[in-house]
Amino acid sequence: MMTRKKLYLDVSGVRIQSYLSRTTHLRGRRGASAALAEATRLEDQEIRRLFGASLNTEAGEADGVVNLVLDAPDSEEEADRLARDTAGRVFRHLRARLPAAEFQAVWAVDTSYLDAHRTTIGPRLREGDVLSDLPPVSELPYARICERCHLDPARDRVHLGDGERPYLCPDCMMRFAHRTREDARTAEYELQKRLGTPARPKELPELAALGGKDTDRNHVATVFVDGNAFGHFFEKLAHHGRRLSAESKARISRGLNQATRDALAEAAAAVRRPEEDGDMLCVIPYLVGGDDVLLSLPADRAWPFVRHYLRSFTERTKAVRAEADVPGLPPLSASAGLVFAHHKLPFHLVVEDAASCLAAAKRLVHGKKESVAFYDHTAGHPTHALCLADLEEHQSDLDALTALPESGRHALAAHLRHQAPHAAAATEAHLDRLGRRDVVEPFLADQAPIGLQQALDIARWWR
Repeated sequence: MMTRKKLYLDVSGVRIQSYLSRTTHLRGRRGASAALAEATRLEDQEIRRLFGASLNTEAGEADGVVNLVLDAPDSEEEADRLARDTAGRVFRHLRARLPAAEFQAVWAVDTSYLDAHRTTIGPRLREGDVLSDLPPVSELPYARICERCHLDPARDRVHLGDGERPYLCPDCMMRFAHRTREDARTAEYELQKRLGTPARPKELPELAALGGKDTDRNHVATVFVDGNAFGHFFEKLAHHGRRLSAESKARISRGLNQATRDALAEAAAAVRRPEEDGDMLCVIPYLVGGDDVLLSLPADRAWPFVRHYLRSFTERTKAVRAEADVPGLPPLSASAGLVFAHHKLPFHLVVEDAASCLAAAKRLVHGKKESVAFYDHTAGHPTHALCLADLEEHQSDLDALTALPESGRHALAAHLRHQAPHAAAATEAHLDRLGRRDVVEPFLADQAPIGLQQALDIARWWR
């Protein structure tokens, strides 16, 4: 019996990380995350009522994406017309809840979602062959500007508590709305439930204050994670996994999605300090979608978090891959972009740098294994990209380097950055004064995977 084809329609937010970072206030970013979850995490019954379609259970759950499935019409023209009409309904639904976001829609007709994604949806996304929906352009360029995002014209003055009554644009009015901010089932809400931490920082200074006593408690780290080889994985699964049922493929997709959430919870639990944190959440996820994660945490917990997350994610995806039992599936892993910055630095700059670091980390390994690239705004060093395996191999060496007096490490770093002809001699003399040449020897070899300058930059927040 021939399997009936279906029309698969994906409607998603575009550049969600940039959208979330429109406001410098954590409360506003939290509100946008909540609204995004509310608008896109829809039950099948609600999807039927709103859009006349069904929830695509073959796709994994991701914030910012609405995956739909409909019965495919007989002709390509009719399928295209139905997809555009349904996408328009979804666009209107999303626009009413996320006024300043950008959206796109892409669709395909096939017998399974994996086949549709491999043959049509994936290629169309890569080529930019999508239906787009952009926020309206203001017709009043000289109107009062929103006092939170400073991007769009303000619509009204809003009472936010604590005596604040700023003029806000429609998007910021949504972000600072009480119901949206408090009641949505966001990734942050889910993490709080899993960790048993009912309290959460109100703004980034409160998050930075959770830093250790040996820090100034005014820096946060922002982490942007993305999976490696997922496109290749699903392409192989669709091509070689034809003996698998649609439900089996859907279960694999959901399993990989759950691996992201489980790795996040495990890494967050690993860096908690109950005696210092009390019932306060120390990791704030803004976005958890598929294999993507964007979050902030105290700067001195970033390295253990990233290392734990990358290890856990690889192990969890390995189990899902083994369950698939399809020959030729590539191993899955993740890469991370990590940015250290003072909590006052505009968040949109931090997100841009985190995205650049993530790209550098992925270039280093070509999607083959775990990696991380980091940038420290305060120190101002170049972006460094490393393999997780090298960090793990040199953990004890980095521990020993971090144990040196901070003043000694700073002086050594200054000597290394100095470009004068006598810089090398000055560096050697300083090593002799420290009396701990053994600590830096692992980073001095010509082929050392982590050079001394790189190691000193890591040591600033290594714990």
